[in-house]
Amino acid sequence: MPTKLPQELMPAHNWEDPVLFESFRTPAFPIESLPPILSEMAVSVSDVTQTPIDASAVALLPMISTAVAKKFIVKLTQHGEGWTEKNNIYVCIALPSGERKSAIFSHLIKPIIHYERRLQAQMFTDSNEFIDRSQRLVADDATPAVLAELLEQNNARIALLSTEGGVFDMLASRHYGKLQNLDAYLKGFSGDRITIDRKKAGSIIINDPTVTIGVFVQPAMLNSIPERLIGRGLMGRFLYTMPSSNMGERDIELKSMPPEVTSRYYDLLTGLLRFNPQRPIPLLLSPEALELFQNFRKGYEPQLGRGGELSHEFLRAWCERLPGQLLRIAAAYHAVILNMNDQLESERLDNSISGETMHRALLLSDYFIEHAKAAFGCVKTNEASADAKYLLNVLERKRIPLYKRQTLWSAVKGKFSTAETFDNALAVLEDRGFIRISKVRSERGRDGTQIECHPSITSSSATN
Repeated sequence: MPTKLPQELMPAHNWEDPVLFESFRTPAFPIESLPPILSEMAVSVSDVTQTPIDASAVALLPMISTAVAKKFIVKLTQHGEGWTEKNNIYVCIALPSGERKSAIFSHLIKPIIHYERRLQAQMFTDSNEFIDRSQRLVADDATPAVLAELLEQNNARIALLSTEGGVFDMLASRHYGKLQNLDAYLKGFSGDRITIDRKKAGSIIINDPTVTIGVFVQPAMLNSIPERLIGRGLMGRFLYTMPSSNMGERDIELKSMPPEVTSRYYDLLTGLLRFNPQRPIPLLLSPEALELFQNFRKGYEPQLGRGGELSHEFLRAWCERLPGQLLRIAAAYHAVILNMNDQLESERLDNSISGETMHRALLLSDYFIEHAKAAFGCVKTNEASADAKYLLNVLERKRIPLYKRQTLWSAVKGKFSTAETFDNALAVLEDRGFIRISKVRSERGRDGTQIECHPSITSSSATN
C-alpha cells in the first residue's frame, strides 16, 4: 500500500488552482505576433463586436491564407530537395452560441468576397498579365467529392470559410468519415496529388491541391468528432483556438469600425489577391530566421519523446505538424509585409523571411499548443476525460499525496483496460493541474515515475 509521507518530507512546491472539468485554462492571444495592419484590424473587430481578441486574430490567418495560398512555398534548404512547406492553413475557432461569430466573420471576409465578385465579372486581370483562372475563391462547406470538383474547376485552389462548422458536422457523419473519402481534405493540406476514378463522370486528377479552411464551431461540436478522424490525422492539420467568453463583461456602447483601419485591411487583402505569379515563389529563411527556427525545434523536439510534455497519444499528429504550421504562418506574414512595403510586384521580390517575421510566428507556438490541448481535451472527453474523472475520484478518496506510478496502476487497473488508457487519464489530470508527474531514481538505481497530488485532493475537504 502507498504510504502517506509526513508533511515535512513533502516536496515544497507551490500549486496553482486546478482547472475543473468542463473548463480549460488557455493563454490570451499574443497580439504583438501579428504584423501591424493585421493587429489593428484584429483589435478593432474585437472592440466593435465585443468578442475575444483571439477570435478575430486567429480568424485573420485563413483570410490571409485564402489570398496567398499556392503563391509561395517555404524551402529550408537552398539547393537540392529538402524540407518544403506550402502556405495554406486550416483553422478551427471554438466559440459558444451567441458570441457574434457572424459579425467577426463579416468584417474579415468582405475584401475576399468583393474580389471574387469582380473576378467572376472579369472586370480586371492582374498587373503581371497572368490571368488567374480561379473563378471561385470561397465555399461555405463541401463534401469530399464536391471539394475535389471545386479544386478541379478552380486551378486546384479553394477556401472553405464558414461560421457554422458544417465541415465538421459533415465529416463526423458515418458516410464521409470513412477513410477513403477524406483524401480531398487530407491532400488539400499537404498538396499531394489527388486521383479519383469515377464510373460515369470520368476521372479527376488534381496536381498540388491547395485548400484553406477557416471555420467557427461550438465547443460541444468537438465532442462529436469520431476517433477515426483523429487517427487518420485530419484533426492534426488544424490550428485551434478556444477563447474565453466576454459575456457579462461586454461594453454596451455602440461602436463602428475605424474607416482608416478597414481601408488599410481592404487594400492589403486586395493586393495579395491580385498578385498571381505563374508558379509558387520559393521563400528562404534568412540566417537569423533559420537560427530562431532551429533553436525552437531544439527545445521543442524533446517534448515529443516518450514521457515528454507533448507525448500524449491524442496530441501526437498535431504536435508533429506544429513546426511546419509556424513556417506557413511566417510565409503568410512575409507576403503581408511585402505588400505593406509595396514590394509585392517588384521584379526583384525579396524572398528571404526575416528574423523579425520568424519571431512573430514563433510567438504563436505556446499559444497554439495550449489551445490544442484544450481542443483535444474536448475531442477526447468521451474516454480520456471520463477515465480521468474516475481516477480523480479514487485519488480524492484515498487522500494520499505521493504515489509510485506502478502502485497507483495496480490499484485501478481493473477499471483501465490498458496501460495506455491509464496514462491518458493521468495526462488529462496533469494538464488540468490536479497532479504532477516526474521521473525519479530509486536507491537501487532504477528509473521510475512519481505522481504528486494537488493539496486540494489530499485535504480533508476533498469530495468523493
